[in-house]
Amino acid sequence: MQQPIFMHGGLPMSPTMQPGMEPMQPMPMQMMPGQMMPMQMMPYPGQGQVMTMMPGGMMMPVGQPAPAPGKVEDVEGGDAIGEDQVKEGQPLNPESMGFTTPKTKLNAWFPDNPVFWKNEGIQIAYRNLAVSMPNLLLGFAIWLMWSIIVVRVQQVHDKNPDYYRFIEAPDWDDKTYSANLYNLPAIAGLAGGTFRIPNSFMIMPLGGRLVVSMTTLLLAIPCLIAYAELSKTECSYNMLITAAFFSGVGGGAFASSMSNISFFFPKVQQGLGLGLNAGIGNLGVSLSQVFCPLVMTYAAFGATNLIGETRVYNGPMWWFPFCCVFGVLAWFWMSDMPQHGNKPLLTRLGYYCCMQGNAYIASGIAVGIFVATFNSDLTKTPGGKIARIFILVFCAAIIMHLLMWFASPGDVKAKLVIQADIFKNKHTFIMTWLYIMCFGSFIGYSGAFPKLILDLFGYIRDENGNRLGVNPNAPSALQYAFLGPLIGSLIRPIGGWLSDKFGGALVTQVDLAVMIAATIGVGITVRQAYDEPANPEAYFGQFLFFFLVLFATTGIANGSTFKQIAQLYLNIGQPEQSGPVLGWSSAIASYGAIIIPGLMGIAVVQRNVDTTLYGFAGYYISCFLLNFWCYLRPGADARC
Repeated sequence: MQQPIFMHGGLPMSPTMQPGMEPMQPMPMQMMPGQMMPMQMMPYPGQGQVMTMMPGGMMMPVGQPAPAPGKVEDVEGGDAIGEDQVKEGQPLNPESMGFTTPKTKLNAWFPDNPVFWKNEGIQIAYRNLAVSMPNLLLGFAIWLMWSIIVVRVQQVHDKNPDYYRFIEAPDWDDKTYSANLYNLPAIAGLAGGTFRIPNSFMIMPLGGRLVVSMTTLLLAIPCLIAYAELSKTECSYNMLITAAFFSGVGGGAFASSMSNISFFFPKVQQGLGLGLNAGIGNLGVSLSQVFCPLVMTYAAFGATNLIGETRVYNGPMWWFPFCCVFGVLAWFWMSDMPQHGNKPLLTRLGYYCCMQGNAYIASGIAVGIFVATFNSDLTKTPGGKIARIFILVFCAAIIMHLLMWFASPGDVKAKLVIQADIFKNKHTFIMTWLYIMCFGSFIGYSGAFPKLILDLFGYIRDENGNRLGVNPNAPSALQYAFLGPLIGSLIRPIGGWLSDKFGGALVTQVDLAVMIAATIGVGITVRQAYDEPANPEAYFGQFLFFFLVLFATTGIANGSTFKQIAQLYLNIGQPEQSGPVLGWSSAIASYGAIIIPGLMGIAVVQRNVDTTLYGFAGYYISCFLLNFWCYLRPGADARC
């Protein structure tokens, strides 16, 4: 059933009664002054009734067409435009069409209505998608630029230890230096996961246009910090940690962007729409790993000084002008849903600063704990280092949730309370566990893959794993690293498309079987490379094949699980919760960006990367069993 959308805002009047409630008896309900409407009940197979509240209080069964609405006052004083007003060739949003300074506030939105979709919906939706994709791409590019920066920093330092010798620790040995470089993408991942939590809930109170535009402009900050610090031969490790921390804003962009785009497309095309937005957005990882090394080789920003025959600092600066351009385009060309972001602009801007400020505080506290415990007894053992990674994740996530609940503006919190209903549903947590499997793996492997290639195949070692020198036959990490994220990004829309045809749960199940096999294959190959310390490159082709298959499975599952979430909440009569769940699950999953690089940094020193991969395979097996039991087996209560 297509739900009415309001003209001037307020809370969306679409709360639903959940399956399992006792059926309500037919009874009259007061609709408008002087009107009475009997409420007809529709059986829900095996359970109670799934009812949707229409504007004015009328309860309608899910699946039954809504009656033509009268003129109903919105909670903030606006008038409702009913779906009955949709006419062939008569757009309801004529001023919002096209690219020539379109009106950014929509009057009404009924994407599931074929006439509305043909009249105007398809044009407006795809314009917003066209602007959303490059902005999300920039978020990923800057968030994950550290994966390639650390490789170039390592290579420059290998040739001349006086270059990029961090002023806080000039006496680090080779193993310690190499392991601690993994902390840069890991800290970016920690901040990105934390920023995603408030971004999951921003769209309703603030509107997608303001959120996307402001977030892209904030991405310019880490570009400037990294450029300034990497321009020095002896730079500050803590300043690079700070720049990585600020780049976490790019990680947060995914949650708000996906939640926003989910409102624009009809249910039957959400898999494709979300897949394109996420797939092109994820492509930012590969583009960063391609273009950053290229611009490091020439004077892209003037005749600046070379550091080790290269300009590593050009890499982050490359993205700065794009942030300025696309941030402005988002402001002029993106649209806000009728019921989203209806407060004055300055009020919404204040709300945005408050919600993002909470994320800066929460992730900043976690980063502070990281710096404070850097040389503590906790980090002197591998187990202690692993424990610290998870302590940082839990601290950041818990503090962020507390700040959102107790430090959000009143108007924002009122809408957070509505969206917080997602935590009363077990499927929110089950789907989050599954989404960690795909997106957490994709973003984590993307952050670790380039450095992992360098550490596993870039050096000749003795039997104890000590470096004897640079491997002259080593494959280039910069030449191959971008392939993994590229495949994972481009194949993601295919996962959504397959899910539209065959169902998300089935696609996820088949994909997980391949993912488990590929992960074990990578682990076996790593052990074979360990056993040939003087000739590790002999196993690089095999390593690359299995890892690219692994990346492909994360991409397909990214598309299929997002489709699962959208279809699942539609099936249980709570479609308005799918957006917040999509955002929140991606927020938690993005902590894979700290967990995987962090664990790989520890594993490289201990020479047990293969064991770490087998641990990941064990987790994927748990997802395989959980997906089958909850969403695929005959008799499952929420097949999707």
